[in-house]
Amino acid sequence: MREASARDRANEFAGLTARGDLEGVLAFFADDASMVRESGGLARGRDEIRDEIGRVLPPSGIVIEIERVIEASGDLAIVYHEWSTKAAASESTPLAGGGLFVLRREADGVWRIVFCEHAREPHDS
Repeated sequence: MREASARDRANEFAGLTARGDLEGVLAFFADDASMVRESGGLARGRDEIRDEIGRVLPPSGIVIEIERVIEASGDLAIVYHEWSTKAAASESTPLAGGGLFVLRREADGVWRIVFCEHAREPHDS
């Protein structure tokens, strides 16, 4: 079985967010990961990241379109993306924006997110 590339893993992550799979999304984060909170500041570690993602990930999911994957070194990759919510009738108005996340290839060969940031406006990548 071939090892998944950084792009493969980014696409897997996008699929999980589209389904609103909180546990699957969290499994993509390294134990020492950080995430920029919607309110500012950083969520550090899986417990804080779980709280933040649980608050912002709607049950109907978030569509992530992978724009570009840059393998910065052998074990680091930067993923630029755009995102949008799929608001159900019971949810608020759809939102959209852009962001990036950094993947690190761990000792087991699996790419995991070590940092992510999502802005309400698309990035110029």
